[in-house]
Amino acid sequence: MFKWVILVQALVYFCMMPLIRQTYDGFYDAPVIYGAIAFVSLLVGIVMHRSMLEQGGTILVPKKWLSIVIFGMCIAYAYVSIQYGLINRRRGSELMAEIFATLPLWVLLIVRTVEIIFVPVAIIYSKNIERLSTETKVVVFGSLALVIPFMGLIDSRGRLLVIFLSFLIFLKISTVITSLYKSYKLYISMVMALGLFIYGSALRAGSYVRSADYYITEVVRRLDGLNLVTDLRDFGYIKAFGNFDWNMFTPLISKIPFLEAARQAKMEGRTSTKQYLLQDVLGEARLDTSNSLITDPLYFAGIPGVIIAFLGLGYLVAKFDDCVEKDRLLNKPFATALLLSFGLSFCLVEKDFIGTIASIAQFFIICYVLVKYCCEENLLIRN
Repeated sequence: MFKWVILVQALVYFCMMPLIRQTYDGFYDAPVIYGAIAFVSLLVGIVMHRSMLEQGGTILVPKKWLSIVIFGMCIAYAYVSIQYGLINRRRGSELMAEIFATLPLWVLLIVRTVEIIFVPVAIIYSKNIERLSTETKVVVFGSLALVIPFMGLIDSRGRLLVIFLSFLIFLKISTVITSLYKSYKLYISMVMALGLFIYGSALRAGSYVRSADYYITEVVRRLDGLNLVTDLRDFGYIKAFGNFDWNMFTPLISKIPFLEAARQAKMEGRTSTKQYLLQDVLGEARLDTSNSLITDPLYFAGIPGVIIAFLGLGYLVAKFDDCVEKDRLLNKPFATALLLSFGLSFCLVEKDFIGTIASIAQFFIICYVLVKYCCEENLLIRN
């Protein structure tokens, strides 16, 4: 399912929305050719993959005490979310950067851990649903449901979309098709997700005088994956064979815990290549703008960089789908942690490429601890 999710996003972000935006803004001229190259490269990378995996025979099963740990962590997350004002995340990039930079280490550990394991825990328990007691189901899924309002999801449509896509990519395409015909649970989940999305959109739309202004700003411009690329192109910073500007990697220091330089970078909101391109290259003061995976490889290595990056991404996405289809998602701890980390990192196109690669390492550590020490290998139950 991953390949369909990312292909649809790539088509929307790289081609459709930039073209739609041009119809509203006569001064906007997006280089859609770069988006087309990225989309085609992604598609070719997916087609290049050939399955060589055998059907999996084992599955990682959560240990009995893990449900209690999850319950405790969700309670702790709700507490620190209220205590440190993390429920509402839509207060500006500068303010949120300052808040997260000043959080005590133990609070940050709880927040990041719960947010990273939220989807993996749901996936692991869903895949083992036939093995679970009623009490375990209530504790685990109840804890995950109750913690949602404290994750800043209610007022953030982007975060809602991430959660939805994160679940979707771990499903078999056959399971999704079958559920559309036979399972009411999928429809209930879709209605709930859509309801929350509409609610968040309604809250945002209330701050606009005209509905057209809301549509152009919050939908078209937000989903324009060539926005930052267009700005860089207009000022002469997009070159056919790239700039090879190694300074764009400096924000990665913010990903290293316990460093004073990392804390300072978070305080200044310089946590991704997007801030470097906005502030150091374009000379602007803002920290945020709509962006996508295409910007980093295009700015750094030009058209060859885009082709190589998206060919590789497409191939890995197809490899990921193959593992899911062959029941190898929860097969071995190391491979499982790697698959979870890759899927959670690349499920959304609206990210910077370099930062997304770096986030795989962060996710992997926590996911590996989860599946290695909190789960055990067992025979796979076939339906």
